[in-house]
Amino acid sequence: MAVVLLVSCIASAEAQVLSSRIWPARDYTRLTLESRDEIKFTLFGVKDPERLVLDLELAELSPALLELNTKVAADDPYVQGLRVAHNRPGVVRLVLDLKAEVKPQVFTLKPIAEYGHRLVLDLYPVVPFDPLTALIEESEKPKALDKSKVPRVARLAIIVIDAGHGGEDPGATGRHGSREKNITLTIARRLKALVDAGRLILAGPHPAIEAQDPGPAGFTGSLIVAEFATRDAAIAWASEDPYVLAGVFAKVTVKPFRKVLP
Repeated sequence: MAVVLLVSCIASAEAQVLSSRIWPARDYTRLTLESRDEIKFTLFGVKDPERLVLDLELAELSPALLELNTKVAADDPYVQGLRVAHNRPGVVRLVLDLKAEVKPQVFTLKPIAEYGHRLVLDLYPVVPFDPLTALIEESEKPKALDKSKVPRVARLAIIVIDAGHGGEDPGATGRHGSREKNITLTIARRLKALVDAGRLILAGPHPAIEAQDPGPAGFTGSLIVAEFATRDAAIAWASEDPYVLAGVFAKVTVKPFRKVLP
């Protein structure tokens, strides 16, 4: 009897969801289930109304699964609600009630850093979201503007700062435990603050070779030209760079710059 109990516990521990996450976005919604060991699963759809059913080969309902329904956001563009319960011995059924038909993509990720095995379900719209079309439609909407309060500009520019990494792609891990996705996000926010203040003139990396994508050759550093009240203020700002604090950059040089052209 003791041996049977021990085997039961091991089987339960091997098939257990340790954490669950849902990220809603306009392009797609991502559901991630993390476990110590890989989970076998089956995914299928049901019509009238639209539903997705994910059967998981699990021995028990873990707290991470039971709380999953509370993580569905009201403004999620694709998921209306979520239910999870035992379907039959050894199988837990997760049902997603959908707001519209979707194109599901499901895949697994191997353990990396502090992450365990992950089962990832992405819900894409049947018609892919086109940001250019959305931008055109938004620009064509009539807007009531007080022309006396609209500043005169030579041209309008849209600046997109892509931090890189994040979500299921944490990037590299530094010698002291720093994570690349956290560093790149902090850098993006620092650059955005300069953009919002109208102080960023230009920024970009130095490729190790003459190419748009240097590939394995990588980059030798970065250049940022921005407005600061004094050189000391610029040095203080540069010294707080996350790559500097993480020991990635060997050195940082701050020089005066005077824009002449264009």
